[in-house]
Amino acid sequence: MNQPWTGNTPQSAVPRLNISPNAPYYMMHHPAQWELVIENDTAEWLPTFSTLYEIAGVNGVQSTPAGPDSTMARVHYMDQGYTILPQELGYQTRYPTRMGGYYYTSIWDKPKQVGSKLFWSTDEKEYNQWRRELLETGTIQPPEPEILELLVERHEKRIERNISMQHIPEIAKKLDAMRDQLTAMQQASGVTPEPAPKKRRAKNNA
Repeated sequence: MNQPWTGNTPQSAVPRLNISPNAPYYMMHHPAQWELVIENDTAEWLPTFSTLYEIAGVNGVQSTPAGPDSTMARVHYMDQGYTILPQELGYQTRYPTRMGGYYYTSIWDKPKQVGSKLFWSTDEKEYNQWRRELLETGTIQPPEPEILELLVERHEKRIERNISMQHIPEIAKKLDAMRDQLTAMQQASGVTPEPAPKKRRAKNNA
């Protein structure tokens, strides 16, 4: 029986990667985990995730004769408000490694082995679409307004910390980008951004 991460690709046809093996995992979402994504000039909030690796003795994963058992660990995180995404959703794949065992990663991360060097690329567009579908299907609930307000406030504080150095060209450029992002965050949160105060022109008494 195929596991959720094996897909339809014969494992013998997958190149062995020059990377240490790891373990299967569960993706978990907490109600406070969100990031702003801008695609096609549209800003939106999409969920981000933590990972629970099935490694005995780590994060409450138990050791059993049949192997690591994360059942109680998942119950613990659900009690903390996390949504545990079943591996059957197909977000995970694995690659054989040159060191033996497998390296588990998301289906949107693609490896490229060039000699002894390993390079990764991520299909951000497909990953974002999958995250939207989690919201559309109700697998993950939309962000609470209070959480978005907190994220916006944190970003405002980051802007405030840099204002004293805005005379430095690099910082001024960074601040412009941060202010643009703040506007996008407010719009994605359904908040009408307040207009920036007009600069007063100094009077010339000469």
